[in-house]
Amino acid sequence: MDAQMMLKLLGWSSLLNMAILLYWSVMIVFARDLVCRWYTRWLPLSQERFAEIHYQGMQYFKLGLFF
Repeated sequence: MDAQMMLKLLGWSSLLNMAILLYWSVMIVFARDLVCRWYTRWLPLSQERFAEIHYQGMQYFKLGLFF
């Protein structure tokens, strides 16, 4: 694999990761109750704990994406 192909691959990978982060953020902002009900079927979580877990997950995902 040459450098140009590697750069193209990493660019598409970054774009895909940004799309995943955007989708995750939109789901938490606009469909929070739906997502929370879906998760609490399997795990006993309060609304506050659910929000904390997801916002921390988004932080770590964003840090991994930009660094």
